[in-house]
Amino acid sequence: MIGAYALAALGLFGIGPAGLWVPATAAGTLASLALLGLFYLPWLTIGVAIDIVVLWLVLVSNWVPEGLTR
Repeated sequence: MIGAYALAALGLFGIGPAGLWVPATAAGTLASLALLGLFYLPWLTIGVAIDIVVLWLVLVSNWVPEGLTR
């Protein structure tokens, strides 16, 4: 999970390939959802909601940060 988010950050800042931003963000978010599901506690619901919003932004609405080209 941390590696996927780190790869997404490298692509975001222009250090790594920009085309990896979407798959790396999706992979990190899916890993986060899996961990939150495995060790679920009611107060982790906000984390699940954030992960779902990030997945929707990246996969459904095709959102990328301004200035980042795919």
